[in-house]
Amino acid sequence: MQTIDQDTFELLKGRNDGAHHTLYELYRARVYAFCYHMTQDRELAADLTQDVFVKVLSRIDTLDDPRAFPSWLFTIARNEVYGHFRKPRMQSSIEPEDIWETQTPVDVVIASERAALVRGLVQTLRPAYREALLLREFEGLSYAEIAAVVGCTETAVKARLFKARRALLEKLTPILGEE
Repeated sequence: MQTIDQDTFELLKGRNDGAHHTLYELYRARVYAFCYHMTQDRELAADLTQDVFVKVLSRIDTLDDPRAFPSWLFTIARNEVYGHFRKPRMQSSIEPEDIWETQTPVDVVIASERAALVRGLVQTLRPAYREALLLREFEGLSYAEIAAVVGCTETAVKARLFKARRALLEKLTPILGEE
């Protein structure tokens, strides 16, 4: 995952508006995707993404090493998501969306059904397994970065990913075959 350079980091700490904008544009889509995959609610994900960046800007002084920025950022995002779920008003809606662009209407329908199936299965994973899978496969974080975000060891992250992938494979193989 892309990190921020030392100059940008210093500008952020100095409350430079241009650096804030650069940071937001660089990471907004990834933070939003993580929040969306964890909540399955577009509006909530957008709200949480905004909250994450407000916290990042207010707490940037607590970060010492710009190389740790990605894991620090996703730790804040994770905390925002879980903080929302701890609130009593936890309602979310699942909206179907196409993930793959295809050539024919039949391909679009098949892809949409497969995507919905995989999304549904990912959502049924326990949160610890789901977040490890999302951070690795969708956000591209390293095992060490994931361990820092979720507060466990790299070995535990590897085990969670192995179990999550195996569980998904066991559920998908009878339905989709050996594709």
